Amino acid sequence: MQPYETFPPGSAETWLALIEKELGGPPPAGLPQPFYTRSDVPAWGNLAPLPIPSGWTLVAERFLPNEVGVWLYDARFIEEGQAAPEWIIAEVPPTLPSWGRGYQLLLPGASPIDGLIPVWEVPFRLSPDLEVEGKPLSLPQDEALHIAVRLDQRVLHSVLLLRALRLALLPRSVTIWAWPKPTLYEPSGLLATEGPEENLIRATLYALGSLLGGTQRLYIPPIFSPEDSHAARWSRAISLILQHEVAYLYETSDPLAGSFYIEAESRRIAEHIRTLLL
Repeated sequence: MQPYETFPPGSAETWLALIEKELGGPPPAGLPQPFYTRSDVPAWGNLAPLPIPSGWTLVAERFLPNEVGVWLYDARFIEEGQAAPEWIIAEVPPTLPSWGRGYQLLLPGASPIDGLIPVWEVPFRLSPDLEVEGKPLSLPQDEALHIAVRLDQRVLHSVLLLRALRLALLPRSVTIWAWPKPTLYEPSGLLATEGPEENLIRATLYALGSLLGGTQRLYIPPIFSPEDSHAARWSRAISLILQHEVAYLYETSDPLAGSFYIEAESRRIAEHIRTLLL
């Protein structure tokens, strides 16, 4: 076998010619580009991985030590002895629990409840052409900001949006919560029948994109109904497998740092997001 150094470097023109040959014509206009080079990333030589702590905390309907770190609060489970050290609510219960640290999922402009840490839902998303869609956003100037991002199974879209948000909010300390879009488990209509196995794939892709983008709080919705303990176990298992079987995801901060495509588009999208932050 020949050593890598003996192969001549390929120019951008060479790669473009190969792409046009493969496609039978010029690549379609718009984003993403057919390929990226170092010249597409501003100040390439001075780049460093984003300051994202390694590891993540799983959010689930029921608290299980060593598996679930944040409980999605539901009064139905109090009788079963649920008492997580941390919990989050999307709808305010009549009586707040007196134990643990509580978070509240909020839309921008809403009023947080005293004693709960607000987690602000960010109304940004990426179009198929990687353009930011959303309204101007004003976030509180808290020292430690928690934001929730609605994501789906499009892995690279999730990575780019999460990294761009971090870049746009630097140097602030930000904890990102991954929250599923309501459409995550909707049938695609492309298959004759769609069952839980397809949702298992969608949930895994959603989780993978969230973690590669730097999520620190990950909520994977149950594959079936939240009342189905087996379905909830499937969702928890996704996190455990990614944590223990794909260990670099858990141990590496910003694992996709250095990719020309990821770096170039993250920075372009971040510039757009900065114009929408008030």
